Amino acid sequence: MKILHIACGFSYSKVYDKLFKALYEKGSDFEVYAPQHTYTDAFEINSEKYVYDVISEKVINKIDKILYFTKIRKMTKSVISKFDLSGFSLLHAHSLFSDGAIAYEIFKRFNIPYIVAVRNTDINQYYKKGIHLRPYAYNILLNAYRVVFISESYREKVLTNTLPKKIAQLIQKKSLVIPNGIDEFWFNQKSRSKEINDNVIKLLFVGRIDVNKNLENTVKTSKLLNAKGVKCNLIIVGDGPLKEKLESKYDFEFVHFKGSVNNKEILKNIYLENDILVVPSYNETFGLVYIEAMSCGTPVVFSKGQAIEGLFPIDNIGKSVNPNDPKSIATAIIDIINNYNKMSINCINSIDQFNWDKIATKYMTIYKEY
Repeated sequence: MKILHIACGFSYSKVYDKLFKALYEKGSDFEVYAPQHTYTDAFEINSEKYVYDVISEKVINKIDKILYFTKIRKMTKSVISKFDLSGFSLLHAHSLFSDGAIAYEIFKRFNIPYIVAVRNTDINQYYKKGIHLRPYAYNILLNAYRVVFISESYREKVLTNTLPKKIAQLIQKKSLVIPNGIDEFWFNQKSRSKEINDNVIKLLFVGRIDVNKNLENTVKTSKLLNAKGVKCNLIIVGDGPLKEKLESKYDFEFVHFKGSVNNKEILKNIYLENDILVVPSYNETFGLVYIEAMSCGTPVVFSKGQAIEGLFPIDNIGKSVNPNDPKSIATAIIDIINNYNKMSINCINSIDQFNWDKIATKYMTIYKEY
């Protein structure tokens, strides 16, 4: 069985390469289609650097952000011209509105079945803003052989609160959850649980400093805890459009902005040195930072109905919170402090499911089902 992977996001995320390498090592026969933008070389694809076959074409221009169906027609035409589709048994579309649309159009013309993934951008950008595109998205989902969600919380959110009930019921039967994986580097950190120093709690934020990551309420939580006599420091690792504004606004003694960290060894040490990762994002499909922190024995705070919720037993590796309520976040942090050693051990013992080899095995099982 030969698979055609359709991945518009290939240039922007290392997740795809990690998955494709794992699939290649397991003997999967596949090729990758990765369309690119015509107006930038910032994410140029060098197909020679990959052990598997990647075929790309600069086919997306700036106006295609507005002319959705024009973009889909262009990319579909590109696929048809660059691949002998008669040689493929299955298509794997790695997003709904872009990759899934291409797969759906190919399915209609060549009757090649496809599986499709639903990601954060699909729901919180395309679906939310492109109301006129929703009927088309329903057709993509209904005609898919399988629908993959990155987390249980996201599947629950989409099927319960987003899609029309009749559509959701039909998709539920063929949906499944397969999370993203983490780099092998993080599995090497599984060495010991951590103890917490009750004198000063070291809270950690790692991520892009923007509205969605909700750093402002994390800072307010730290302030609230200090006011309650729970002394804590907040270490902030990351950059983004709100960094300068928040750094100026929250010039507190207990808040420390450290900037971006791109070195894994340094980031590992940051996770090890701090006590609790607090990233209560408003929207988060998965969130690799949570799993990276857990690999170092660091419990995590994340938003209800987002990110990794549903992948672990309740309150096992941290706490889910209301991202709009600093009091809720503060209460969660206190609960983690009171159960710290147990949660730290659970974190270390819970990350095996994010091994890329195991994730590739799950996908291979799906491929063989058809």
